[in-house]
Amino acid sequence: MSRSDALEPLTRRPGDPASKWLSPERHRESVNATHDMIDAVAEAAGGGTFNVKLYGAVGDGVADDTAAIQAAIDAAGIGGTVYFPLGEYRTTGPIYPLRQQIIRGCHANKYSAAIFPYVQCSIKADPTEWTGAAVVYSNPNSYGVELRNLAIIGPGPEYVGLVHGVYFGPREDSSGERAWNIKDCLISSCSGDGIAGHMWVFDMRDTHIAQCRVGLHTFDDDGLLDCRIIGCNIYFNREGGIVLDGGWTGAIDIVGCRVERSGNSYGYPDTPLVYDAPGIRIRRGQQISLIGVNTDANTGHGLHIGHPTSYVYNIMIVGCHWKRDGGGDQAPGEYWKWVDGVQIQTTSDDPDGEHVSIAGYAAVRLERAFKVVMQASVCSYGAQDDFNWETDPVGPTYGLHVTDSGSFEVSSCVVDAPVDANAVLIGEGCYSYKVERVGQPASAGRVLTVEGGADVSKVIEFKSDGLIKWNLGL
Repeated sequence: MSRSDALEPLTRRPGDPASKWLSPERHRESVNATHDMIDAVAEAAGGGTFNVKLYGAVGDGVADDTAAIQAAIDAAGIGGTVYFPLGEYRTTGPIYPLRQQIIRGCHANKYSAAIFPYVQCSIKADPTEWTGAAVVYSNPNSYGVELRNLAIIGPGPEYVGLVHGVYFGPREDSSGERAWNIKDCLISSCSGDGIAGHMWVFDMRDTHIAQCRVGLHTFDDDGLLDCRIIGCNIYFNREGGIVLDGGWTGAIDIVGCRVERSGNSYGYPDTPLVYDAPGIRIRRGQQISLIGVNTDANTGHGLHIGHPTSYVYNIMIVGCHWKRDGGGDQAPGEYWKWVDGVQIQTTSDDPDGEHVSIAGYAAVRLERAFKVVMQASVCSYGAQDDFNWETDPVGPTYGLHVTDSGSFEVSSCVVDAPVDANAVLIGEGCYSYKVERVGQPASAGRVLTVEGGADVSKVIEFKSDGLIKWNLGL
């Protein structure tokens, strides 16, 4: 591309206004043309950035750009950079980054509840011709890849078959550390999970994951190890926000993230699509920190650590706010079935019905958790109508519910529940724990309930009517 071609969109034309004559459309033309010229010069010199449009990608949402994108990736080679200018790049199968590549676009994140959000730079799976497990697929040897400023859009939640946004493959195919970085990306509209598979050494920052089955998911024997998730928004995912149900999990920091509305639609948290979708669930593992995490209106537990047959230990929960989670408690009935991707109530004589026990959900649920510290955090409930905060409250049955756990400490927290006695429930099998300086706003009721089998030696402090009151040996 010549310099004059690159500068042409900046040239004033007949009929343009005297001032501010460069329209947004003309500005985008100029940016793309300039990048094309720079990339062409860099590639001619034997290095730099590889522009997918120079390899045949069109980016109009109509042409199949799969082969052209992969051609640019292959041409960039190990350690190369692949660039996506503005456009919607329609794909019919996965793309496969190579080792230590940077795959970047010009997408800027914006919160959106839409199933197919409006974006200006996206790799989008075509549901009418799609074949493959993920929009972006990590081969076992694709170590050290970075995805940056890209929107990765799946074939939609109604697509038949699981298609993930980014898939790392199962543990048995892993060749070791992955060391992937995902920054400033959007992953949305997947029938499968936003991010799934076995992840060993993984960083994600300032990324949005929405309208997928689960935002970030490990299952079967897959694990999440040596991982940092920082400043991310994970919302409107059908079956959970961050769900670590797979193999061993450890050395994880989740910092400054918002996880909201799992199992929910916008507006009314008490009318869930899926009744038991957790904000964050960690089934087993160790050395896990949650700092400054904020949840809202997830239909299951806000945070669920542990499992009836597995252990989680060495956990730190600091400065977090678990709010309006547990809306599934408001869901009536005990028989459910799936209809068009939504869980609805049915009856016992329905052959497609599944019997479920709607147990009381908690803002924070600890189950077989050991060596846990929870400090300076808030568990609370809120209005059932986003548009009218004077409506009846929606929230979990319990603020904090602990069973079969030991060596845990809860201090300097505000823990609330619609029923005073359910603010903190220490259940069966708990030992060697301390609960202190736990406040329950504007309540004269008990902040703590202890069930049989729990060690009752503890000191509780809570505020009531503006006074500090002590309860010894409740």
